[in-house]
Amino acid sequence: MKKWLIWAGIVAAVAFLIWALKDIAFPFVLGFILAYVLRPLMTRLSKKYSTTTAARLALFCLVCFFLVVLFVFIPIVQAQLLFLVEKTPAYIDALLKKNEPVLLWLQDYFDKEQVVAWQQTLSGKSLVVMHEIGSLIVGLFSQGSLLVSISTTLVITPIMTYYFLTGWEPIMKTTGDLIPRKYFTTVVNMFKEIDTLLSAFLRGQCLVCLLLALYYGLSLSLVGLDLGLGVGVLTGLFAFIPYLGVLTGFVISLILACTQASWSLAGWVVIVFLVGQILEGYILTPHLIGKRVGLSPALVIFVVLAGGSLFGFWGVLLAIPATIIVGVPLRMLIKAYRASSFYKGKHER
Repeated sequence: MKKWLIWAGIVAAVAFLIWALKDIAFPFVLGFILAYVLRPLMTRLSKKYSTTTAARLALFCLVCFFLVVLFVFIPIVQAQLLFLVEKTPAYIDALLKKNEPVLLWLQDYFDKEQVVAWQQTLSGKSLVVMHEIGSLIVGLFSQGSLLVSISTTLVITPIMTYYFLTGWEPIMKTTGDLIPRKYFTTVVNMFKEIDTLLSAFLRGQCLVCLLLALYYGLSLSLVGLDLGLGVGVLTGLFAFIPYLGVLTGFVISLILACTQASWSLAGWVVIVFLVGQILEGYILTPHLIGKRVGLSPALVIFVVLAGGSLFGFWGVLLAIPATIIVGVPLRMLIKAYRASSFYKGKHER
């Protein structure tokens, strides 16, 4: 029991140190994460090329991916989101006009002036709210662009990623040599389990989100939904939050469909999301992630919201990996506690 408390203290101390030095440590931590994600590609390339060449090729693929995201994906999504913000009041007015029978029905139970006041309030408030959301979107993308443009991040992160890729095996060997021999097997097994779960989540979930973003973006565009590409892509990318991401995308798409055309478009939107849920639940998630991560949807939603509340955008991204990393030693600690004489009461007579 005592050894698990020591290891828990070490992990907590390292986590606190990273948090305290987050401004300085960010490029180093990001470089390690990127190297970890690129390890499967690095392993395959190493079978044909030297370690140095394989690392350069892997890093080149990563840079190309981020350039596409930075100069192609982000401007498209930003433009569509801002267009959505601008057109939302008009969409709401169109929705109110299409539902005039409902408004007339309400007038039978409420004063006509009160119903008109509700209608004007809804239109006016929507303009204010969407203006605030638009400012938030611009600020978010501007802050992200500012973060990317920081010279230290641009320079240090690729260097650290390359260093971790080329020196992964020596680093792991040196780290292993520092582990006390008495606890070597236990610690190695713990890190193997963490690696298995993180691999299943990081690589598998990234593929699931990218494929869903491609599916929803293309499908909603093909059925004729305005802003279908932007809404669909964001729906897929936020699919790592169970129910919340897809439900938000579905509601936005349904509102756009109801304001844009007849109810037939809304029916197509429903079909697109039903097929997407079947695709995610029965094909993509079982094959690319499996059931090994073992995090309940309620826990995932809680840690994502908590991470966003405490650490902002990066808290949202890193909440689930951090939960996985902390969860493995915590489960082992609980197992050791249940096996202890203190828990079993053997010390009592």
